[in-house]
Amino acid sequence: MILKIRSIFFCLGMIVLSIDLCAQIPNYLVFYKEQSSSFGAENGITIHRFLYEKTDEFVPLKFNEENTFLTKSGGIGYRLLKASVFDLQLNWLFTILQREAFGHGARFREFGYSYNSYNFGLIPPLGGAISYAIPGYLAPNKVVTEPESLALLFSGNEANLVFSEKINSRVILKGDMHYQESILYLMTKNNLLFYIWNDRLLSSLVTLVDDLDAYIQRLNTVHGDGKNRMYDTDKLAFQSLVSLLNPLQMYSVYSLAKDYLIDGNARGRGIPSIHFSAFNYLPSLGYNLTPFGSEFIFTNYFYNDEQSIQVNLNYGDQTFFDFYSAGAKGFNIILNIRKVA
Repeated sequence: MILKIRSIFFCLGMIVLSIDLCAQIPNYLVFYKEQSSSFGAENGITIHRFLYEKTDEFVPLKFNEENTFLTKSGGIGYRLLKASVFDLQLNWLFTILQREAFGHGARFREFGYSYNSYNFGLIPPLGGAISYAIPGYLAPNKVVTEPESLALLFSGNEANLVFSEKINSRVILKGDMHYQESILYLMTKNNLLFYIWNDRLLSSLVTLVDDLDAYIQRLNTVHGDGKNRMYDTDKLAFQSLVSLLNPLQMYSVYSLAKDYLIDGNARGRGIPSIHFSAFNYLPSLGYNLTPFGSEFIFTNYFYNDEQSIQVNLNYGDQTFFDFYSAGAKGFNIILNIRKVA
């Protein structure tokens, strides 16, 4: 079985190499036993790029110059139809595959579950978007702790944050954004926001017992005081809005509306950023759930045509605990140091 999987990845790798052997940002497929969220995101980005570039070769975005009201209206209608029956479906499948198989599924595998099962559904108008991950059998020598149980509940949303971050890191180095990347970025970046607000809006209509509801109940039971220091859906919904304060999201929405839908172009113009002497700067705000409560993420990208440095500052909302973290990573830093030397 392992041999077959490796053979599949080898064949896919040969295909992916045909995208651009000399690309500034490498395209590759990876395989390792744990199949984590990073594993899903790296492979997903590579396969996603291969699919949309091959689609661009065979499926036009417009059939004529669209220089009259009638031809422009027809072009917009065509692109809307294409988006609903293909573009949105394709990017939803990447989003939900990352969420279920490399989010929840990655945690299942990490904590000792085997024979896990998954279901992936299309979104309207082609499907009902019913997707889920179900853990299989827990190994006899394994015990799932309380923090691990909480991590299982939000791991799908966390995996899509990993995906959106990797898209962000790549597009700032490229300097532009394909409309398919814009769709996938918006879906993965806002997966948790959508999930929370969907629960909030539907809670008055139906009784919900899903991952978010279970997370809130378990978190309050373990850490809450039963009075002021508690979480509810309204609190999470308000906090999650901070993730909308993101320049790349605003650019993605504008580019989809103007460059793709109206103008019929596959790529938007240069990504706006703050310019320093040697680097461009792009900030990003995000939101996540942890076993200890809500977490706000402040990401700073410093980059030029060849290099990028990403600095993350994470801070808990202090409902239960004071917690924070920081991290940094770079792309092509060592190579350029050697060039200078």
